Amino acid sequence: MSTRVRTFYQYANRLLAGERSRLTIKKEAPLRIALVYPNSYEVGMANLGFQSVYRLFNEHPLVMCERAFYDPSLEETVRSIESGQLVTQFDVIAFSVSFEMDFFNMLKFLQQAGLSLRAADRHVRDPLVIAGGVATFINPLPIAPFIDLFFLGEIESQMHTLIDGLLSWKSAAIDKNEVVASLSKAPGFYSSLVKDRDRVVIAHAGKQDNGEVLQYSPIVTSYSHFKDTFLIEVGRGCYRRCRFCAASHIYQPVRFFPLEVILSTIDKHIQGTRKIGLVGAALCDYPEIVQLGRDLVTGGYELGLSSYRFETISESFLDVLNTGGVKTITLAPEAGSFELRKRINKPIPDELIYDSIELIAKSNIKNLKLYYLVGLPGETAADIDAMINAVRKIKSIFYSGNKPGRELTISTNAFIPKPFTPFQWCGLADEAYLKENRRYIERQLKSIGMIRMTQRSVKSEVLQAMLSLGNHTIADVLETSVLTNDLNYLYDSNEGRSAIHQKAEDESLSWDFIDYPVGKKQLWKQYTASFSQSKKSRAPR
Repeated sequence: MSTRVRTFYQYANRLLAGERSRLTIKKEAPLRIALVYPNSYEVGMANLGFQSVYRLFNEHPLVMCERAFYDPSLEETVRSIESGQLVTQFDVIAFSVSFEMDFFNMLKFLQQAGLSLRAADRHVRDPLVIAGGVATFINPLPIAPFIDLFFLGEIESQMHTLIDGLLSWKSAAIDKNEVVASLSKAPGFYSSLVKDRDRVVIAHAGKQDNGEVLQYSPIVTSYSHFKDTFLIEVGRGCYRRCRFCAASHIYQPVRFFPLEVILSTIDKHIQGTRKIGLVGAALCDYPEIVQLGRDLVTGGYELGLSSYRFETISESFLDVLNTGGVKTITLAPEAGSFELRKRINKPIPDELIYDSIELIAKSNIKNLKLYYLVGLPGETAADIDAMINAVRKIKSIFYSGNKPGRELTISTNAFIPKPFTPFQWCGLADEAYLKENRRYIERQLKSIGMIRMTQRSVKSEVLQAMLSLGNHTIADVLETSVLTNDLNYLYDSNEGRSAIHQKAEDESLSWDFIDYPVGKKQLWKQYTASFSQSKKSRAPR
């Protein structure tokens, strides 16, 4: 056994030793799937969608599913952590992709596995390569040539279709191109190898008030980003429809699961931990969020929430969080001025923000994190100054109680347009504008003091926007970037620059072939409505 393989087994054994699960993983089955998260184990196991797909595959009596991750710190990562088998020994390699920047990792994983990057170049006996996850189903085109088959949408509604199709392929020993063509006829399935399909209807799991599609983590691990935490979904979708937010537009209809179903799922499936992470795009809009939190802390659980809203902050809610051991609250004003928040359809009044911070300041919350976007459509220098003034006042309020150990963190990242939102026609703000304004914000916040600042690099944000908004031509430069191990190839490319430009109403968009519940005309109406509120445009300082 080579040193790098031995190192992998040590890595895998360490991870498996830290897991608690009631899932039974078969030693063998007619259909063998390697489920790959193209990032580290720590990140992948904190992803509820990845964990849920792993569970759904393994609950099928004829499927064996094992996990693999992309870890650049290891020379050998293209093996499953359960058995150590190479992913090329499985029938199917299934990627779960939540973030566009993991497209690079996905291709590097295929490269390390010894597979041709392009689906058309792979051998008929190579594993079938499929992909799903939110980063793929809002715009699969930048990676379409590398994937045999995509699933676009919520997998619960079509899991049986996928597995039945794959089992038929295995039992009949037919060409894998035949199963791709057959599955591509069903809602939610897409392949660039199939040329005679013009439209793809996105798959939705439906309302399911009984909680049949409720996701929870079948594995609790001390090596997850959310250490020793049982994750559970309380709802899916968001009815607030912020104009920059893809989640509020693609997950339809909005669903909140019954309180009794959530509690019974926790009782049945929790893996001996006392930490519970509640997950949902509109978590704090859950009608019974205070009662749910109270029931859980009464049961002796510690709480973690994926998001908070200013409208939900109250004394009773904060009391529940305090009892549940919550030390950090994350809020997203997004913009400094009420006018700009109104434009993005997040019209939170200044008074509500400051009143909420006052309540937090009186509580035992130690850490307050605020997220702002820079480069929003219509943003001006006055909006940037409004952000700085708001942070100055928030800092004064938050530290007013003189409670030790407190920390205020401000995150300022670029607004990145997303498909299927009213702002999908927007271009990415000029890089010079983003850099200049973030430097200005940083100087001003440093002068205020006692503020921790975080932000991504502008270069990474440009790359993310290119991958989010690009078409099939991005695939060529993405492939070269991976083969040459040089992201500048995509960053400097004409194809990438073309993807992030401002778009006209009648311009074809890369993702127009996908049918979502919120149509293009309705999105354009919302887009023009946002600009009718003001004639401002981005202005450099």
